Amino acid sequence: MTLRLKKIATIDTLEMKPRHYQENGNPDNGQGYNYLWQLIGLEKYSPEFEGMSIIKDGYAKEFYSTGHNGLFQRVRTTVREFEKTYCNGEFGALKAEVYGNICKDANRSLAQEQYYHKRNQGKPFHLLPLILKTSGGKAPAGKTEFYNLPLKSAMGKYYQSMTKKAIGEGWQDIVDQKFKGQSGWRLPVISKELKI
Repeated sequence: MTLRLKKIATIDTLEMKPRHYQENGNPDNGQGYNYLWQLIGLEKYSPEFEGMSIIKDGYAKEFYSTGHNGLFQRVRTTVREFEKTYCNGEFGALKAEVYGNICKDANRSLAQEQYYHKRNQGKPFHLLPLILKTSGGKAPAGKTEFYNLPLKSAMGKYYQSMTKKAIGEGWQDIVDQKFKGQSGWRLPVISKELKI
């Protein structure tokens, strides 16, 4: 099987403004994104990342309380955090190219995300140690969820996390961790049960 990659969106902090992803959606609709994106441009500001394919898998509610699209809000916020840490706060220094954006029941999306992280954090391609080393004590938000993976490999893992078996295992990981994520944060589950 050939894995075809399709860029869904490019998100930056200079051209893209919050009004561009204001959808006036209902933040209590119980839906959430499991998304995957690639950070572009960091090596220009921190040569330790030269030659790396910097990938993040994450979760966001479909809509924030402001009515903004959760995926765009969360990705843009994370890009901005990296700009503050590595680029002297320069707007538009970095960008994100989004390749995965599945929006389903929030618990299902969280299960997919937790499956992805439990099976990849701590591996040689997990970027947390390098981020901690290079961030001068100001590690950006989302730091635990970044990997140095070729995009096709990252997407293969992303698609694997969507299988019924993986979702079930990811949900069991959440239950076993008492509804906390791999980083110890309380997860925004919508109930104590999984709907597939």
